[in-house]
Amino acid sequence: MDKDNLNATLTEEALKEINEKLKNAERITLPEGLEPNNMAKKLEKVEQFVPQKTYTGMHKRKMRRIAMSAVSVAAAFIIVFTSVMVITRKDVSVETKKTGTAYTAIKLSDYTEIEERFAEYSANYKEYCSAPESSGGIMSWFYSKATDTAVYDVNTAFDYSGSALGSSTDSQSLASSEYGKTYEQVEGVAEADIIKNDGTYLYTINPDNADWSAYYDALEAIYFGEAADAPILQYSPSISIIAPEADGAMKLACTINVEKPENGNIYYMGLEEMYIDGDTLTVIALCRQHIDAEDISYTYFGKSRELTAVICFDITNREQPEEIYRVYQDGSYVSSRLIGSELVTVSEYYVDITAGEEAVKKVCVPTCGTDSSAMSRVAVDDICIMSEVYDSRYIVVCAMDITAPDRVSTQAVLGGGSNVYCTEETLYVTSTDYEYNAGVAEIFGTTGTKTQILKFDISGCDVEYVCCGAVDGVGLNQFSMDEYNGYLRIATTSGSWESEEGNHVYVLDKNLDITGSITGIAEGETVKAVRFIGYTGYVVTFEQTDPLFVIDISDPKNPVIKGDVEIPGFSAYLHPVGESLVLGVGVDGDEDGTTEGLKVSLFDVSDPENPIECDKVTVGAVNNSQKWGYIDSEAYYTHKAMCWDAENNIMYVPYMKVEHISVYSDADESYSQTTGGILAVTVDAENKKLSCYEDFTTDQDIKDNATVFTRVTYIGDILFGYSQDEAIISAFDKSNGKQLAVLQLG
Repeated sequence: MDKDNLNATLTEEALKEINEKLKNAERITLPEGLEPNNMAKKLEKVEQFVPQKTYTGMHKRKMRRIAMSAVSVAAAFIIVFTSVMVITRKDVSVETKKTGTAYTAIKLSDYTEIEERFAEYSANYKEYCSAPESSGGIMSWFYSKATDTAVYDVNTAFDYSGSALGSSTDSQSLASSEYGKTYEQVEGVAEADIIKNDGTYLYTINPDNADWSAYYDALEAIYFGEAADAPILQYSPSISIIAPEADGAMKLACTINVEKPENGNIYYMGLEEMYIDGDTLTVIALCRQHIDAEDISYTYFGKSRELTAVICFDITNREQPEEIYRVYQDGSYVSSRLIGSELVTVSEYYVDITAGEEAVKKVCVPTCGTDSSAMSRVAVDDICIMSEVYDSRYIVVCAMDITAPDRVSTQAVLGGGSNVYCTEETLYVTSTDYEYNAGVAEIFGTTGTKTQILKFDISGCDVEYVCCGAVDGVGLNQFSMDEYNGYLRIATTSGSWESEEGNHVYVLDKNLDITGSITGIAEGETVKAVRFIGYTGYVVTFEQTDPLFVIDISDPKNPVIKGDVEIPGFSAYLHPVGESLVLGVGVDGDEDGTTEGLKVSLFDVSDPENPIECDKVTVGAVNNSQKWGYIDSEAYYTHKAMCWDAENNIMYVPYMKVEHISVYSDADESYSQTTGGILAVTVDAENKKLSCYEDFTTDQDIKDNATVFTRVTYIGDILFGYSQDEAIISAFDKSNGKQLAVLQLG
């Protein structure tokens, strides 16, 4: 909306109010760490991983996910302020925990105690908002429309009806005992993904097909006071089942349209991930339940709440799947695992303490339910509130047998979470705990960060909270954790706005007490990749060059750095090849930093004290007077983008090459060209060499942007690249790289 239209939309009183708020915002005193000079120094240390980009290919999906989560981001912003500023407003000091000192889990006797705790949170929040020092400031601006919010009825029942619609087709499937599986961290623990492969069929989650333009218009109307209700973004989620043939041709066996329940108050925000287990397809969906009540005011959540849904289909007949059941749990989807037939689903449920004391009491306990019952509160005996945690987010963990969903075991822990690591019997969920200087004004003046680790026993389709631990710093992702012989190992990075403290590796026992540690590794750098293999840990840090540290953890009381090697660039993921080689996938670089290229490195770690990079394969970015660009890969952001062929020691990595081209002629012209590809790198373990087995690229004409793949898989001699952004799957001949067929989905 341009300035003239904006002024025409707002009244004189509204413009005056906005100007006054902006003036007040300008008077805010920034903490020392956020002053321009200090921020400039910090930004100098930020790696220029990728230059400013045009959002094409895989980035479209990221942008949709970012936009889809805009409401949740705003809510997260509220959480930081309400949980730290508001709740501690009465000069209640938050005790600083020493490394390894965890919170105590409090089991309350009834729901009343939980309701009273949240009512106090809400009261403290309102007192802050009404305090003179907060009027006219940033907080009152953000919360001006977020008070006195009514809430949903916790006894609302769901209609679990729904059907899977499919079109039948005759096809000759390509079946093989050699096929690509989702890249998983722990053997025997399956991870969900947007594409699955069972050796005969391929299964894909298609784009959401949402009308984003209308949604943004509706959000704009709310922001400028032209509408009161939050918009509902309508999706058309679907799953495709593809039958490949021996010659690479592909036929669509069926499209499963995931219908919304007939009661009409649940809307899908999109299908997240799925599993295939024999003749059972289980998909996880992120939903919103619309709350149709006249007394609900606009908040960042609107008239709705987030739910995670597990929807199961019988796919014995691939051309006519049948929906079996649905199970819902409160909160936005975090992660899941499938161990045999046991599905463990983790969600994060945010309680909006801005809603008012009485309203908060109604929603301060998460709910869940199966298709045989209404949504009901989690039993009070299955709820833990961590002592000294001033947070309004629960981690909700549900365990169920996907073949017998009539019983769902649930645990809810107040304290929030993000990264998930899982073995066959134990689940770990971590959350970041920011420690703040005293005083409301020092919200950005963190004195450090700690990671809280929640441990759950998930054996036997039951989930039970076990204990909590704490370490300094923040973990990078799920690969930052690993359990071996009863010990949990975790790598973290510490730092604040004021300082970079370095990186650490901790070893914790079964009670999550620290038994040993190495601290202060590579100060001023950050962890970029971690992999624990047996008694050895491999940690990659980066500032300008990439040190790979080899850590001996055979003595859990005394982990020791045995050796390290520095190379340009850095690895984002590490993959073991046999006992003495480690494959690294990441960003190429030189002595000055990254060079925007893709690199696959092979490390020889047979001598832990003298690890070496024995070979590498790169895809370079062109940078000259007429061309400049960069290489990006979905593998930088998720390990599931890669595909490892263990039979032939081949790693498949999808990538995107973007080139900005200037043509100097009588009519100067410039344009951008995007090329999608799959790099296939073969590991010769005996000779410790890498070779580019093939570089699979899609057909395109000059100036046309080719399909960019987000996932790779294979069946026998046929390689498949999947682009969820464009709902396209391409088939290639593995022997010569020739593109055999393209199928448009969705």
